[in-house]
Amino acid sequence: MKIISWNVNGLKSLLGKNGLRVLRNSGADIMCLQETRLSDSHFELDLPGYFQYYSNAERRGYSGTAILSRIEPMSVVTDIDNEGRIIIAEYDRYYIVCVYVPSSGSGRIMYRRDFDQHFRDMVTKLSADKAVIICGDLNTAYLDTDVYSPLSFAETPGFTIEERSRFGQLLSSGFVDAFRVFNQSVEGAYTWWSNRGGCRSKNEGMRLDYFLVSQSIESCLISSDILTDIRGSDHCPIELDLDPTGIQPGKRLGGNIISLPIAQFQDAETPFCEYRNPNNVQDSQVDSSAPDEKTVPPPTRTKIPTDLRFRRYDLTFDDDQQRRITRSFVVLCRDDGHFWFTNFHRYIRCTTQATHNISQHGVSRFDFIIPMLNYAFFARGAARLVDISVEIVQDYLVLYSKGFNEKKPPNRATLERAIRYIFEFLYLAINDAQFSIKVDDLYREVVKRNKHGAVYSEKVPVFEVPYVQSPKVPQNRDIPEKAFFMLLDHIVRCHTDMLGIVMLGAFVGCRPGEEVNVRCVNSPLGPGIMFTEINGGEVVKIVVDLSKEMTLRGDNMIVGSIKKERFQKVPDLFVQPFMTCYQIYEGFMKNRYRDPEFMPFTVNRSGKAMSYDAYYKRFSKIVSEMIPIYMSSDDPEIVMYGEILKTHPINPHIFRHFFTVQLVLSGISDVGELMTMRGDSSPQSALTYLKNKGALEKQYSLVNSKSFDYLKAAAAAAQKDS
Repeated sequence: MKIISWNVNGLKSLLGKNGLRVLRNSGADIMCLQETRLSDSHFELDLPGYFQYYSNAERRGYSGTAILSRIEPMSVVTDIDNEGRIIIAEYDRYYIVCVYVPSSGSGRIMYRRDFDQHFRDMVTKLSADKAVIICGDLNTAYLDTDVYSPLSFAETPGFTIEERSRFGQLLSSGFVDAFRVFNQSVEGAYTWWSNRGGCRSKNEGMRLDYFLVSQSIESCLISSDILTDIRGSDHCPIELDLDPTGIQPGKRLGGNIISLPIAQFQDAETPFCEYRNPNNVQDSQVDSSAPDEKTVPPPTRTKIPTDLRFRRYDLTFDDDQQRRITRSFVVLCRDDGHFWFTNFHRYIRCTTQATHNISQHGVSRFDFIIPMLNYAFFARGAARLVDISVEIVQDYLVLYSKGFNEKKPPNRATLERAIRYIFEFLYLAINDAQFSIKVDDLYREVVKRNKHGAVYSEKVPVFEVPYVQSPKVPQNRDIPEKAFFMLLDHIVRCHTDMLGIVMLGAFVGCRPGEEVNVRCVNSPLGPGIMFTEINGGEVVKIVVDLSKEMTLRGDNMIVGSIKKERFQKVPDLFVQPFMTCYQIYEGFMKNRYRDPEFMPFTVNRSGKAMSYDAYYKRFSKIVSEMIPIYMSSDDPEIVMYGEILKTHPINPHIFRHFFTVQLVLSGISDVGELMTMRGDSSPQSALTYLKNKGALEKQYSLVNSKSFDYLKAAAAAAQKDS
């Protein structure tokens, strides 16, 4: 028996493309069609010998399914939902379920979630009576091999984590993918292609159409194919051949086929962009003449749940070059832990530049946009993104400038960044949807020059955003030279497991987030530290690999980030101090566990790569231990420094500061050279250090390799004590 399934993208349109001849010549015993878009309840194709059954949507020219069968069914159900998405034919040995699953695009994420749940419940109950053959456009590409570019499609409806997870749950309910039974590892087998950009000729598509059959009849399958040569729609037909005689007859249910309650779909909660204020519930107005359900949401009646909030969701994975890639999404979360993906991430750029590093994902922008969305939707009652008004934006920015949600007021730079990110988000959204406001209602572009003379454009609000001046707390990076060596001595004696990460800041100039990304010499991912030796074993060159972020933990936890990817050479000034500390550290770590899959340089007590947050906590603990040590010193300057730390604590950046100071004191005077040694992209920090060289010379002295010789004795004493 041959069954064909095809999303025809409008049956009447297909007939104008010789579609009737294709159907007549198919030789199929049963044909299942989706997206028929019929409104005439009396419509029939000129196909002698076929029993024809249609399920049409209440909305004209929208959705719809059909079953054309040479074998007369025992019963057929067509009124399962008000969009005509499901039609079921019952035969003696099996059910045929023709389905057109709704796309999660155009703001129908929660509608799709409910549809998937009810559909799975229905076919599971049907399969308890007899075999079930599901066919149609399931609007999900389940496997990475079901899309031509998994990375590009990671943010696309039909390939979201939630949809693929629910598809897997459907399979786990007792079904198998017939195509993959015969083509387990085949790639490039797609059933849908965008009409834009010649995607079909380039075979850049997705496999959205399936035959899913009960596991009990897998042995009856003969073949399953994709008929890519047949045109007429943006989908191509799929074909299943099976031997029905091997299927055991089931219990006859006749007209009592389990159906989905229509009301559950009519009243289903739809996502954020379809919400209606509970004080003003009304049907959404949709152009009924619009032909494509993937771009126009249907009429819905909805209410705003009170336990929902927008949050950021990070998806992290490794590409084929072992680079860690993170993509962030805006999700709608409920208090019970359930969440749904939105498409708002498309309006949040990771940068304003045309090109950017693949590892960038603009996470900071999400943290500025999401509070604004929560305010607009849940404090001001916006029903859709397009309902955000100038007044809402202005009121939010005023509240934010004063300290929103019990947070302290932002400084001026942070406020300006929030304004810029929010305006960029709204600019992209306004250009993609029918907003009642225009960008000119929000801001004007003002051309300015920075202090280096470069021209840039700034988005200045057309309304007033008052700035609340808050006292600026300077970052404490200055440390007396004697106090620095006391701190280093304490780390060697009492926190030797932290020496590795500290030396990467003090002698290599790494940022804290970069320090936790370094691997050992013998890491299976490649050496993280490379040594060059001359005759006699003397190390003359050391290079630390910061060329790309990698996953260094089996739980995929992000340990830190590399601000500028590079190979960082240890300055000659610090080669000997680095080797002194390296020998102490590795001697301490040789009997301690490191995750052999990654071999991170610095690990926590479990042997996993230490995270950025864990590093900060450990360092804060070390600083709190140093305060009484400083206070008990005979040196008045050190005692004063201990007092300062009580109110102005230092952070791990102090080691990078020490590194830069020593470079300046060693005679480095070229901005470009200092930038290279620090791994900077901007000259601002390098210029500041060089400008203050005179003050640094009064406060610090240039160290040499002998300055660190005492550390060996300190380490030996610590080892003896332990």
